[in-house]
Amino acid sequence: MHYSINFNHLERKVMKFKKLWLYILTPLLVLLGSAVLTNTVQAKELQHVITNVQMWDVDNGGVKKPNADGTYELTMNNDYPNYKYMVDFDLSNYNGKLEEGDTFTFTIPAPLTVENKTFDITDKSTGVAVASANVVSSGKNAGGKVTMTLQNLKAYLAKKGGTQVNDVSGTFYTGFSIRQDTSKTTITYPTTETKDKITHVIKSKKPSTPDYGNEVGVTNFAKVNGIITKEHWESKLLNKSGEYHHPFIIRVNDRQASYNTLEIHDSILEDGYSPAQFVPESLEIKYGYYDKRYSFHDEKPMKEGVDYTVEWNDSYTDFKIKISNASSKKASNGKPASFRITYKTTAPGDGTKIGNSAEVKGDDVPLSSRTDETKTKLIVSRNSQITDGGTIQLKTGYRITLYKVDEKTLDRLVGAKFKITPPSGATATEETVTTNADGVAQSSVYSEDDVKKGNFTVTEIEAPKGYELDSTPFEVTVGKDGVIKTVKNKRTSAKAQLSAIKKLTGRAMKAGEFEFDLFDDKTNKVVETVTNDQDGNIKFTELSFDQEGEYTYHIVEKKANTTEKGVTYDANPVGVTVTVTADSEGKLAAAVSYESDDKTFENTYAAEKTSASLEVTKKLTGRELKADEFEFVLKNDADGSELQKVKNTADGKVTFAPIEYTKAGTYNYTIVETNAGKTVDGVTYDNLEVKVKVEVTD
Repeated sequence: MHYSINFNHLERKVMKFKKLWLYILTPLLVLLGSAVLTNTVQAKELQHVITNVQMWDVDNGGVKKPNADGTYELTMNNDYPNYKYMVDFDLSNYNGKLEEGDTFTFTIPAPLTVENKTFDITDKSTGVAVASANVVSSGKNAGGKVTMTLQNLKAYLAKKGGTQVNDVSGTFYTGFSIRQDTSKTTITYPTTETKDKITHVIKSKKPSTPDYGNEVGVTNFAKVNGIITKEHWESKLLNKSGEYHHPFIIRVNDRQASYNTLEIHDSILEDGYSPAQFVPESLEIKYGYYDKRYSFHDEKPMKEGVDYTVEWNDSYTDFKIKISNASSKKASNGKPASFRITYKTTAPGDGTKIGNSAEVKGDDVPLSSRTDETKTKLIVSRNSQITDGGTIQLKTGYRITLYKVDEKTLDRLVGAKFKITPPSGATATEETVTTNADGVAQSSVYSEDDVKKGNFTVTEIEAPKGYELDSTPFEVTVGKDGVIKTVKNKRTSAKAQLSAIKKLTGRAMKAGEFEFDLFDDKTNKVVETVTNDQDGNIKFTELSFDQEGEYTYHIVEKKANTTEKGVTYDANPVGVTVTVTADSEGKLAAAVSYESDDKTFENTYAAEKTSASLEVTKKLTGRELKADEFEFVLKNDADGSELQKVKNTADGKVTFAPIEYTKAGTYNYTIVETNAGKTVDGVTYDNLEVKVKVEVTD
């Protein structure tokens, strides 16, 4: 059973209206007062207060619709209440006469079955149980009765500072099932309870055994389930938790075709829907095959990073999965496997809807959802309406509903102000609305005539604290179901530039000669790699911060603690801390500090010793050459000095001793033969001068 309550109080002492709101359960109960609560007025039963009765299909998560002839065809169920009544009530005829202990009833007729149930309805802001619900079964196939009782109104008003209450309207839910074979039957609700006569024509049907054999054979992919479910969840990646979620299933390759790669793209829709996010930790992929009842057989888990990859966007509203070598996964029926992707999304749980889309590629080609259709994108929407528990449900018809969220985290934001301008000729006037603690702002309810006159213009005029204002106007079209718009805000940010200094001793430094990595201490991943300029300045791209806190980094020189080409590299990293603070208006400022106030890398250069051996060849014509027969001189061209004298070997090799170098540069030499140009003992000596250049580099 589900219920909501909302109080407005009239403060007579100050001679003006003061509104106080109490939200308990879905969707709305309002008390606005003119009668002082006392203990002397006797509680009474309120009659003719039920204004509408609808049926909610629990298994399909929506309002049950009748057949073309107006008959509600209900599936028999002996295990649990697979339907709920949605009961609207209005106590305004009792204005000025409402008291604690007042009750009203709703009778569930035979042949329906209900279960006994009682619970309190508690205002979460005060902790006061302001109403109680008591469901009493009349037996199997015999219906039952719901009694709603107002209670503890004085205690609630005392905590809120009010004294008087009035005007009550709202909706509650109570479960039922049909357990017997029932032909077309008209059920009527007691006219003492209803404002007008309300009847339903119902009949029952037995659960059928489905046969989806033909559908399985033509389906490439499908998205199913998504009905809001009560189950606690937590997500470290979202930094959120909740009690409700939407569990979705994507079936891929139902027909078991052969693909090398399969790519699945899934997105949560924004326009016209409430904000939601994937719960990334809940994502699972299994492979197997589907039978004609769509049961998944012989399922086996797949491992991320081995069997598939997944990419998320920053706000976890979009993911892309790639299954490589898909055809290598064989189902136990011998065919290429089908795949079953399951995940949860967050649930607004406020009576609105979430939207979701899916696309699939096989071997880089977009697939239609079925082979006999051309549609390549599936879009589904699900009611995010809680029909038990304790959260407010929004009324969205003929009005504008605005959600204000953080652009990255999708956290709801309080305090955003919007100006709403009606179209020309409308009787509605311009108004300003402000997002509440749930990040929601709603316009007034407009008349049908006003919404037909054109689009409404919405302009953000004040951003939430700590966020940037986006004053760009946008237009919305309001219809019978209203319009929902999610508006994202970017956090205000502070920028900080990290830098360091490079010093080189022993020679001049060159621009771009040394590389430096900036590491984020939190992830130990490289943020950016830069090089020095000619003067040794090291500058990284500005970092942007949108939250208060302390952020730490370290700068490391590539090749740290090594020696290469005469350069000995600094072994020590430079530690950096960025402290981000906010002022009273939420404006951020960033301050940079360096560990030990030192941000200098000091390298030294010392040329490494190297050597070169010079060699020429001696040839003698007319007789055989003898070892040590001829002498050769090596001269330094820089000063003409004689460096070495050597003699030839028997095979004519003339090799000088290695010359050692300790400095880069160009060195020129000349090799000449002793007695060059002379004739001695019948041997005419060559007067050739051999010029030699030696280049020494770092």
